[in-house]
Amino acid sequence: GGYRRSGYHETANWLFRNGIWERITFDELFKIDNARYQKVVLDAIRQKQDMPAVCLDCSTIFEQNNRFTFHENGIKLYFFEGEPHAFQIILTREQLEEIPSAKWIVPFL
Repeated sequence: GGYRRSGYHETANWLFRNGIWERITFDELFKIDNARYQKVVLDAIRQKQDMPAVCLDCSTIFEQNNRFTFHENGIKLYFFEGEPHAFQIILTREQLEEIPSAKWIVPFL
């Protein structure tokens, strides 16, 4: 992954499934305009203690999230990367179960 010159991030990660390595894209797991996804993410952000002051109610927060990595506790999402107010959150297995498009990945984590 990492930055490309356009500022676009590599938005996929690899998962070993059914005996082969598969490329899993952000869009396969998360639909940023889905209400369940937005609720789970906003709840996770509100639970963080060390959050920078960002607009939690504006839709731009979701437009600034297109990258994830697998984490020992679930999936880490990255917001506003490369900006001073960048932050990450971890969606736990329980939180991922609440997101219709992402719950399939929980058994692989």
